[in-house]
Amino acid sequence: MNKQDKFSSNSNQEWMDVTQAAKYIQHSIQFMYNNIDEIPHYKPKGKLLFNRLELDKWIRGQWPLNVPRTITRPGV
Repeated sequence: MNKQDKFSSNSNQEWMDVTQAAKYIQHSIQFMYNNIDEIPHYKPKGKLLFNRLELDKWIRGQWPLNVPRTITRPGV
């Protein structure tokens, strides 16, 4: 599997961990942690998860700026 295939497979996932999300938005993992207050994410049971559609909105500047630091959703 080449680099492009890995990127394509990440782009088809609805939920991503921090490593996958960093690759998806083409930034480093350190960038993700340094900017976690700005990036929409969920943290069920202590594991960071990112929703692909919400990351897309965030990249386009359409994600609400007043989003809570960590959003919790039952059953996620």
